[in-house]
Amino acid sequence: MRQYAFLATLAVMLIPLLSGCGEKKAKPQLPQISIFCDHIESVARQNGIPFAEAAAKIKEIGFAGADVRVFQKPEEIKILDSLGFGHSCAITDIDYSQGDQTELEDKTLAFMEENGYDRLLLVTGLMPREGFSSKDIAAARQRIAAFASRVKGRGYTIMVEDYDSPRSLCFNAERLDSLFAVAKDLGLVFDSGNFQFAGEDSMEQLEHFLDKVGHVHLKDRASVTDMTCVPIGTGCIPIGSVIRTLVKNGYSGWLTVEQFGSRNMLEDCAVSFKNISKAIEMSNPDNSSPKVLVLYYSQNSSTKTVAKEISNRLCADIEAIVPVVPYDGDYQATIERGRKEREEGILPEIQPIKSDIKSYDIVFLGYPIWFGTYAPPIATVLSSQDFSGKKVVPFCSFGSGGLDSSTKDLKDKLPNVKILPGYGVRAARVDAVPSEIDRFLKENGFIDGEITRLEDFPAAHPVSDEESAIFDAAVGDYPMIQAKASEVTSRPVPGGTEYLFTAASTPNPIKVYVLVEEGKEPVFTQVLR
Repeated sequence: MRQYAFLATLAVMLIPLLSGCGEKKAKPQLPQISIFCDHIESVARQNGIPFAEAAAKIKEIGFAGADVRVFQKPEEIKILDSLGFGHSCAITDIDYSQGDQTELEDKTLAFMEENGYDRLLLVTGLMPREGFSSKDIAAARQRIAAFASRVKGRGYTIMVEDYDSPRSLCFNAERLDSLFAVAKDLGLVFDSGNFQFAGEDSMEQLEHFLDKVGHVHLKDRASVTDMTCVPIGTGCIPIGSVIRTLVKNGYSGWLTVEQFGSRNMLEDCAVSFKNISKAIEMSNPDNSSPKVLVLYYSQNSSTKTVAKEISNRLCADIEAIVPVVPYDGDYQATIERGRKEREEGILPEIQPIKSDIKSYDIVFLGYPIWFGTYAPPIATVLSSQDFSGKKVVPFCSFGSGGLDSSTKDLKDKLPNVKILPGYGVRAARVDAVPSEIDRFLKENGFIDGEITRLEDFPAAHPVSDEESAIFDAAVGDYPMIQAKASEVTSRPVPGGTEYLFTAASTPNPIKVYVLVEEGKEPVFTQVLR
């Protein structure tokens, strides 16, 4: 009997252990995509169809939830519920520059309870243009803090948003920090496009407020100077990097599309949904795609611009290489230091690399070109990190050229590493980076998409007077190109013509690529020495 009792006890002890055998690792919870109910109303209005039909079309695209106003039409909320839209967030507008707002606060809480919403975005109103003192601002913040405490006491999440108006209490990072210091119960609805409106970097502010983010509005802007909202993933905001950072840090809430002003809302919603879905897929840690790191050194903004564009398009991790002693002197001091380090083989000390390079399949390695090759901090990285088994993709910024020569140097330094074709851009042409990186990534199979294949250059011929004028206009008085073109060949490229000039130079002839786009002056894109 004792033997049986022992076996029974052993079996009981083993059950928890055995029950875990063969269990699959839990899949990561990923964000879901939602939409402003206002946008569904726009679809109905633009297409002349009932709200229910518009909502069904949006649901068919794949949207899973909807952000609604606290005073949304009750029949619209019923339609959304009947179609299975999740309650992503409720939005209430309460102007705290106007004193006590208890009545609106009570109505907001009643809406939350009656309609089953547990997340609330509080839009705090705009300060008057004149006559609103620092004392008035402090009082408004206290009223917001008191309401936030009430909402939290009901078991709901309450948040404010970085709001695109200089008169908002939440206009920029400084004002948000001041508000959060008073209203401890507030979280943040991170709007990907509004920090750009305030002249701040979206990614830097996402990192800054990451622990406050409880909901996300994805907004894209046409350009850094044009604040027009465009379909998500088609503008200047690094949407891929935003989603990658959120997913990497465990965010599994809602991503709400915001594109007010769209003239074709249904079509733009489909584009936005597709681009966001792709970014979520690429950010999924269980994704079987190669894991990519963008590792770069940038003395100024040029190489950084390329690095951020690659990271955004690939939803890749990104890390800057930081010298312990910065190259922050004037131009001549930097030149002298760089020359000394290169000629004497000095490896400048850098801050520790945080990324585990061994865990990546592909490393995009970026740098400025100094003296015809990668800048000295890259030499430090190559000597201190193990790139065995990796694929390395060089990218660089330069004054006149250096991609080919630096790639050759990388191959010499890393003979057992596969160095893939790279990308280079003149610092004077960084505005071309988004379109050129898009082509480069598609051309080399890193992202999907169709591109027009360029023709090979035909045989060169002696330059004509007209072609000589194009060359002279492109190189101008650039001091590193003191040469006269002798031969040229050309080929059509999207939007213009690309020329390849051969020019006499000391000690050897040089090749100069020149781009002439429709309606623009000739520019040289790189020099091969």
